[in-house]
Amino acid sequence: GLFDLMVGAALTILTIFPVHSGGLLFYIGLIALFKGLWSIITAAAAGFYFDILGMFDLLAGVFLLLLINGIVFGFFIYIGILVILKALYSILIFMIKP
Repeated sequence: GLFDLMVGAALTILTIFPVHSGGLLFYIGLIALFKGLWSIITAAAAGFYFDILGMFDLLAGVFLLLLINGIVFGFFIYIGILVILKALYSILIFMIKP
């Protein structure tokens, strides 16, 4: 939830205001990439082959890594917004479920 919110915010903000530096953003992008890969692989192993939320994580990680290397496309902001919405959804579900 909170990590997704951080990734989505970073992706959205960096699409508008590009920053060409690694550091913490590089590791956040790597973690998001591996989180998405892990989600897709484990979902496929369970017989669920359409893990769209894992795909959002994977794309967010790849796009964040591209952004810190100076490669910016306008559609990155939409993936960032989708990841923020995913984060808000998971936080809301966590708060509602007993």
